[in-house]
Amino acid sequence: MELTFDDSDTDRELQNGIDSIVHWSSTWQLKLADSKCHHMRVGLISFKPVQYVINNSLLHSVTSSTDLGIKMSSNLSFSEHINTLCFKKSSPFCFSQ
Repeated sequence: MELTFDDSDTDRELQNGIDSIVHWSSTWQLKLADSKCHHMRVGLISFKPVQYVINNSLLHSVTSSTDLGIKMSSNLSFSEHINTLCFKKSSPFCFSQ
């Protein structure tokens, strides 16, 4: 027996979540900076492309993002973050692979 997974329901739920955040921010008069928003699918497998919308603007899909100084990548690797730190600080503990 083969198990299949249809992620269209998940994509719909994620868009509903985004819409809820937009509604909440509008209710409390907190403007979202949609130009600074993006989405990233995380995992070790490839995903089909998906588009989400915020305030009638398409959210850009990215493969890496920085949050609170930590650079995260969609393939769960920290090498991009480590390379960024080594370049900035020239740390003796950093080395190239």
